[in-house]
Amino acid sequence: MSMWTAGCAWGVWVLILAAGAGAQEAGDDGPVARLRLDHHVGVRPLTVRFDASAGTGGTGGVATYRWEVAGRVIGDGAQAEHRFDTAGDHAVTLTVTDAAGRSARESAVVTVAERAWRPGPGPVDEAEARRFLWQAAFGPSPDDLAFVTEHGFAVWIDRQLGLRPTLMTERFARSRGREPGDDFQTPWLIDDLMVGGPDQLRQRTAWALAQVIPINAEAAIDNEEAFHGGLRRLYGVFLRHALPAERYGSRGRYDDLLVELTFNSAVAHWLTYKNSTRAVAEFGTRPDENYARELMQLFTIGVVALRPDGTPVRDAEGRPVPNYTNDDVKAFARVFTGMIDGDASEDEPFASTAEPVNWLVDDHDFGAKQLLVYPGVTPRRGRIPATRRGDRTERRARQEVRSAIGNLVHHPSHPPFLARRMIQRFTTSNPTPGYVRRVADAYAGRGPFGRGQRGDLAAMVRAVLLDDEARNPAYRRNPQHGLVLEPVRVLVGAARAYGLHEPAPFVPTTDLEMFWEMQELTGQGPFLTPSVFNFYLPDFSPPDTRLRALGLVAPELQVLDEHRALAGLAFMADSCWNLISAYRDGFWGDGFGVSEDPAALVAAVAGPLDHGWLDDTTRRALARAVRGFRDPEARAYAALYLTLGHPDFRVLR
Repeated sequence: MSMWTAGCAWGVWVLILAAGAGAQEAGDDGPVARLRLDHHVGVRPLTVRFDASAGTGGTGGVATYRWEVAGRVIGDGAQAEHRFDTAGDHAVTLTVTDAAGRSARESAVVTVAERAWRPGPGPVDEAEARRFLWQAAFGPSPDDLAFVTEHGFAVWIDRQLGLRPTLMTERFARSRGREPGDDFQTPWLIDDLMVGGPDQLRQRTAWALAQVIPINAEAAIDNEEAFHGGLRRLYGVFLRHALPAERYGSRGRYDDLLVELTFNSAVAHWLTYKNSTRAVAEFGTRPDENYARELMQLFTIGVVALRPDGTPVRDAEGRPVPNYTNDDVKAFARVFTGMIDGDASEDEPFASTAEPVNWLVDDHDFGAKQLLVYPGVTPRRGRIPATRRGDRTERRARQEVRSAIGNLVHHPSHPPFLARRMIQRFTTSNPTPGYVRRVADAYAGRGPFGRGQRGDLAAMVRAVLLDDEARNPAYRRNPQHGLVLEPVRVLVGAARAYGLHEPAPFVPTTDLEMFWEMQELTGQGPFLTPSVFNFYLPDFSPPDTRLRALGLVAPELQVLDEHRALAGLAFMADSCWNLISAYRDGFWGDGFGVSEDPAALVAAVAGPLDHGWLDDTTRRALARAVRGFRDPEARAYAALYLTLGHPDFRVLR
């Protein structure tokens, strides 16, 4: 068997199994079962509601519904409800039959825990510590693993909150005069920050936020000479605001992050409100509406109104209630007028396109603006009053921006909207409504993790990582729980697990070449998001899969098509292989001696990457696969390639 043959076989396996492919196939006119459930995990006693209305009825429509739990019928309508009183994994089966007697079936698993997990001091089981560090950090380093195992999850979080940010701008200032364009610079984003940065919780939170507010740095910074300095500044904004940082005057607040990004020249260029001007009939000008729409739709409240648990608010006819109208977009667009490029800085004269904006005050719309109205609205009555001519200053224009962002951040839909997206970036793609509500409460300053401050990102992240749904080992068995590791987390996590951090470029190519190659081959190049909708949509569900049949989503699979399943895996395996060869002498044993024993080889490769599912059964399968390679180097590479691509590694539960 050739290495390429093995790679094709296992790459396709990643694509199919991770996507949950194998959804039922029905005839052209036959019924199709679609099973929706509001909880797939929880603590006993757990009441779960089921819904079959998303299915299709075939000829004559659906004649009968049959819901079963463990072989016992629990309902015969389009909806059903069942209370689970015993802990364990419970199979739920839906069978629909049409008027012609043809049937279709779909099933799901509900996992019920005996009791809720509660945070406490260490020690922690090593397997659970590894799983935690794949969620809370970019993978486990030996030092972090030892600390979590001894002291526990909460103490590690507390320690992380006390660390100062690792910033590219400061590292560049200590580089003693190297010129922009040197190969070493921007890979620090991956090597010195994501891989080697001690402030891992901040790095992970900043990366998560950079996917809630996605930026394509190449498009945002339209001066090639400004790219390096601009990227350093852009990511620094996310890093400083991701968690509190007293040294930099950061409260760790989401509204502060939005405000500073809004006042950034690169963001203004990327989201097209740079040079946006007030409406002037005689010149035919009007404010650019792009940022106003994206700020509401993608960054703060979403299109439809949400309950505190993230489920949609519906009207009397069952339709989702919209959060805003096009008139609201127009009102917000008037706020973001008058901003132009910032000034060049003395230390980096080419970085003006990523500096704070300047203002043409005459281009700002100082008229009265009606923003969104809701209970407890801010500002008062949701209005920004008109500004008298003598008070029309840059300071007043900036205050209007802060008021507009405050109006959205205090909207009741905002906490659950952001909570779900942050949960998806850390722990699971399909959080239950209860999980969303608990995290939203912490963000709003309430609950056991809340600290009385709305917009508190540290409280939100703590709630995400220490919630029962994130930490309870019982839920790991549920096949609908968890997430697919995105390419950046795979690559950076492997580098951390194998100890591949060195004061040198992450790969032997220039920064832009590396990011472009990652984007092309894996679908995810850092700060090269193809659109403001991120690399993947939060509600993406692969077509023709059981995931879609169950109403579940897997955002990361939107970048894992047939090409990237193979090319992306090869890119990540090659990167790790080259780094191991460069920085880890003896990793493979003298002359690939460890390859002589397939079991020992797999243990060396899979052990550091294991977050709970690379167990003995999986390792034996990997050992059998690599045994067919005669050449020691080919066998070692195959072990690395197949482990990085195995569903038991790529799916984090």
